[in-house]
Amino acid sequence: MIKVLLIAYMFPPIAGGGTQRPLKFVKYLPEYGITPVVFCPQDAYWKTYDAKLLYLPFLKETKIYRCGIRLLQRYYDLRFKKGHKYHPYFHRYKSHIGPSH
Repeated sequence: MIKVLLIAYMFPPIAGGGTQRPLKFVKYLPEYGITPVVFCPQDAYWKTYDAKLLYLPFLKETKIYRCGIRLLQRYYDLRFKKGHKYHPYFHRYKSHIGPSH
């Protein structure tokens, strides 16, 4: 069986639209003779969590490696806790984003 490494930030227990694609890959790749191995963050920072996603039957058969990612915590804090509408780096270019007049 072929093994493939799936690197994803959006992976359970994070919930939301971004988790669906990695989950479906993990669920359906074995049907094609491909074993997924997941590499994702240990303590991911996101707005929504659903611990029930960790107990999906196909995840019990999947090898999942989790590591710490501290730099993304800073991004999350800047983006969501301080209420920035855009990424702080691109904030200075805000006048260039969107339709031109």
